Amino acid sequence: MTDPPASAPDLKNGHIINGVGAPNSWMTEIQSALSIGDEDGERMLYLSHECRAEDVPFSSSNTGGEKSIFQKDNIIEFLTFADNRKTLQLSTNEISYVEHEKNQSTPNTARVCVPEATEITHSESRVSCAKRPIKVLSTDDVLKGLRSGSLAIRETFMRVSWRRRGASYESYSPCRYINFPDAGHSDDYYLQPISGYVLFPHENDILVAYVACCVNGSDDAVIEFCARRYRNVFDQFLAMVAFEDGSEAPIRNLAKTLPIMAAQFDFVVPVKGQCVFYAY
Repeated sequence: MTDPPASAPDLKNGHIINGVGAPNSWMTEIQSALSIGDEDGERMLYLSHECRAEDVPFSSSNTGGEKSIFQKDNIIEFLTFADNRKTLQLSTNEISYVEHEKNQSTPNTARVCVPEATEITHSESRVSCAKRPIKVLSTDDVLKGLRSGSLAIRETFMRVSWRRRGASYESYSPCRYINFPDAGHSDDYYLQPISGYVLFPHENDILVAYVACCVNGSDDAVIEFCARRYRNVFDQFLAMVAFEDGSEAPIRNLAKTLPIMAAQFDFVVPVKGQCVFYAY
């Protein structure tokens, strides 16, 4: 087991200002941070809160005409993440049209793609998220706090660290919720925090994911990331419905020719690493 961390990015007080250099800027909280360390040094990525396409009625750059905010003809939700001074955008739309599908080399994933990050080139992001000292929380203390109800869930964070192909990774995020055994009904001993959204590096992509860890106070932690992918909607329909012989042919043809994708969090990737609870 490696030494516990002494500091972490300040997710409580940190923020990102997007749109720097453009007519309209916006500040968002940082919901997670990802550190990537390799022979070139450390690279930090910071994930924003979810955003929607909007007009700003009292901005001179507003081209919507009407004094309204939510764009009804551009119904997208998205995330941004800052990588140095670059801003990259990831879609969280449930449905997507993909002309060139990006297949994953995993079983049973015909006509599956991952949402690619696209760089926003007309503006920059400015990140304020310096590292600050933290207090590492033991599994005993967290479990006692959960059972007594005294644990402040908004004050409890998790760091997941692992290595892969010579690089080191550290994911920092709040504990959105924690599973634990009820003292009156179980003699088990475990904690299972889950957080999302977080950024997960896979091959050459950065994916939107959830992270879950199951720990029991030993080095034997189970850690999984569950990432977002898009599957062909007609493939999904064929998997759910039992057709009579041959009657599914029109749907099967659509699956081959029409790349309409629906998002699912079904790409589960286990990692061997550590999960540490902490507070600022």
